[in-house]
Amino acid sequence: MTTERLKTLSDSILLVSLTLLAYNLVPPSVVNGQLNADEVKNFLDNLYGLISSFFVIIVFWVIYTKILDHLKESNEIVVWVSLTFFILVLLTPVFSVALFQYQVQPSITSLASLQIVNGILLVLLWIYLLRHRNMMTIELKKNDNRYMYSILSVIPSLYAISIGIAFINIQMAIIFPVIMVPTMMLLGQAFHHQKKG
Repeated sequence: MTTERLKTLSDSILLVSLTLLAYNLVPPSVVNGQLNADEVKNFLDNLYGLISSFFVIIVFWVIYTKILDHLKESNEIVVWVSLTFFILVLLTPVFSVALFQYQVQPSITSLASLQIVNGILLVLLWIYLLRHRNMMTIELKKNDNRYMYSILSVIPSLYAISIGIAFINIQMAIIFPVIMVPTMMLLGQAFHHQKKG
């Protein structure tokens, strides 16, 4: 499987994941001119789950695509790690819906563990490419490598922290991973200024 095919497959996985997210969003029904309160709560939970999962899936897709940008040629290891990563990304909507419907410690731990494993897979893929530089398109500078490791560590770190937070406050643990987007933006800005300076 060529790098281009892996990119095409990752784009397809993104589309399927987003479709699965939207599929779970069912508007609340109206009975006698009144919205069903339980269905409204369920709808809002699913909506928040959709938005947070959307950001996680997009961030994973962006990072994975960035890794592929450095890949000149793939081999069986890259393909199998990628396929495992894709399968786990497809499970994100299911685990997210479970989290927002049940809002209990096991559902938080399950979703967090899934995202930690996904993050670790990308870290391992990056380490593998660094050890086989003949597979890479360009020679990386030290700052570029540090930036990639920083970006790769954000999602697993935030979800690991959210497991700890869940023992104190479940609602806070659910919201906590949303800070990944501003964290990524701040990291990008920091390394951009470092390159200029």
